[in-house]
Amino acid sequence: MLSPFTPGTERPCHYRELFVASGGEVYPCCLTWNNPALRIGHITDSDLEARILAFDGSCRCASFTLRKGGHADARDYKLNVETGLACNGRCAMCCVDAPSSRGDYAYYADLDRLIAGLPSIHHMVVQGGEVLIQKRTMEWLRALANRRPDIPLALITNGNAGTEMVSLVESLFFNVLVSVYGFQDETYRRITCMELAKTRSFAEELVRRKKSTVHLKYLVTPLNLHELPLFLRWAASLGPETISVIDSNSSAYINRATPDRYWDLVIERTGDEVRKELAVAARALPLSREMFGLDEGFIEGAGLMRTVIPNPMVG
Repeated sequence: MLSPFTPGTERPCHYRELFVASGGEVYPCCLTWNNPALRIGHITDSDLEARILAFDGSCRCASFTLRKGGHADARDYKLNVETGLACNGRCAMCCVDAPSSRGDYAYYADLDRLIAGLPSIHHMVVQGGEVLIQKRTMEWLRALANRRPDIPLALITNGNAGTEMVSLVESLFFNVLVSVYGFQDETYRRITCMELAKTRSFAEELVRRKKSTVHLKYLVTPLNLHELPLFLRWAASLGPETISVIDSNSSAYINRATPDRYWDLVIERTGDEVRKELAVAARALPLSREMFGLDEGFIEGAGLMRTVIPNPMVG
């Protein structure tokens, strides 16, 4: 699966994607939510449309370089919405502190106004918290799907919802990304306070039925990095649309400068197993090449050069 843009391509990202955070703040994409300098405005702003058109920020990621929009630039959006932080998990590494979140999401009507006002939306992504346990969010999404069937809906979920939810998910979402945070029962339970078997069953059923496009993502932390080969073997055997592996800033949690080279050895051994799995099943795998020693020579030799996506969360 190829990214349609080369890394660093200049574009007015705020004409192609908008990210609406749980507090209503609007940003050019989901990677910029913690940068106040890239805040376009708030979803309740009466002049939000003017703010979008006038926005001129400085930002660069592996995929794009942000530039100011102009009259000749088309506005066709991937709208990415964080519909509140209520969640069934208590993930230790949650960057938005969803486990401590209290209160209801307040911006459904404002989202309706934003959706009605944008010139074109080619699809909309929803995430939490956990969308599938947010009753009001699911009711709002059903109403939106009925009112605007021209807007395909996509879901980012922890998948810890049970197979009884699969039919409902398929009826609403054409595209589903399931995030996994460990691949042994005790590891997953310690990180998330949830049960791995439930997520595995949900993902397996969703992929098997082939009614929605399914992507499987593994979030690497120091506690689960050695389990990555187990995840890759499982995910590749299912045959989802893509498999991605993202590092949760592990270097901030570990000390690699120890006399025994403890972390270096664990990472090197894991990297050996990762390379074996990749050599067997060439999938779309955006992952931490530096951590696991996956140089360009290996990527090319494994037949992955034309399947690696610079950043699966931005497009």
